[in-house]
Amino acid sequence: MKNLISTLIILFGIFSLQAQDIEAGKVLFKSNCAACHTVGKGKLTGPDLKNVSDRVSPEWIHAFVKNSTAVIESGDAYAVKLFNDYNKTIMTAHPHLSDGDIDNIIAYIGDASVAVVPVTPSGGTQVLNDGTMPVINDTAQSAIDMPVVVMVFWASVVLISAVLISLALIVVRLLK
Repeated sequence: MKNLISTLIILFGIFSLQAQDIEAGKVLFKSNCAACHTVGKGKLTGPDLKNVSDRVSPEWIHAFVKNSTAVIESGDAYAVKLFNDYNKTIMTAHPHLSDGDIDNIIAYIGDASVAVVPVTPSGGTQVLNDGTMPVINDTAQSAIDMPVVVMVFWASVVLISAVLISLALIVVRLLK
């Protein structure tokens, strides 16, 4: 019984440690990416990375960050388009970044991509230049004042905790 509970606690701890860390991603972004990229502030040497996860998969991002030349040379259509759109400039390879580091950067970009909505004096919401309504992240208009990524993370932690506790109780009853 004690071994089962210890195992469940260890598994929960491992799951918690694997979650993306937005703050670590912010630090990594500023030290490795910000010289060439922005999140929602337009193009620099490289493209604006706002909502990049909507354009490509995390696996693609990992491969491109670690070695963009290899992705371009593989004939990947999006990589070739970026290469051509940015004056055939090769992105610096970052083989020193671990998969966890890149996941943290992706989490930070996702969090930073959430727009803070200015409220007009009449109380209405402003419409962006592309005609879309931005995400509301304002305490006066939002029931929860936290980024969506953080909210989803904590909801997952609570759900998995409930499942693990339920499983532990079932196993205890079966062992009696």
